[in-house]
Amino acid sequence: MVPGRPVESVVIRGDPIYPELLDAIQKIGQSSTPVRELKLYSTGLNLGTSREWSTPRGFLLELTTALPRLKRLKVMLRNEGEKDLVDNLTETIHYFISHLKELRYFVIRTDLKSFPVYTTFLDEMEEIQLCQRWRNSCSSLNEVEYLSGRRWKLVGNKWAKSWSRAEFEMNTPERPWTKDLKPPRAASAPL
Repeated sequence: MVPGRPVESVVIRGDPIYPELLDAIQKIGQSSTPVRELKLYSTGLNLGTSREWSTPRGFLLELTTALPRLKRLKVMLRNEGEKDLVDNLTETIHYFISHLKELRYFVIRTDLKSFPVYTTFLDEMEEIQLCQRWRNSCSSLNEVEYLSGRRWKLVGNKWAKSWSRAEFEMNTPERPWTKDLKPPRAASAPL
């Protein structure tokens, strides 16, 4: 990453530990254009919600200082499952989200393919209330995908369920005839 280059979208994958991850994000924040999208896919990122090694609680607040103009933020966490840890996570999010004034789309997930029985202990109504609470802190927020994999979209002034890709794939039966289909062969262009 070279400070001063125009970067609008960033994906960070792997298992960075906290100081190196924050250092990378601060360098990204020196882009000559505002960074509008950040995707954090890190098995080492648990935002202080795990009893094991954790990223300091203030990490997301530091992220908002380095990248204040984000419109899309997607965070993939290591799997969590205890109710008190999920409650702590939602409080952490509520605290930092008010600093991202332009945030429109927020995804917070765990790896549901590896952990399909993961539960957030929240039903749909509680997730809607959580979306509204976050929207009260960040008025531009209009789409949220929560740990359960459910996606919520603001329609008018109400939160409505929207299909996420994961839910679509889980609810779409496999059609036997699709296994036989092969993509069309590319034709060579005439010389």
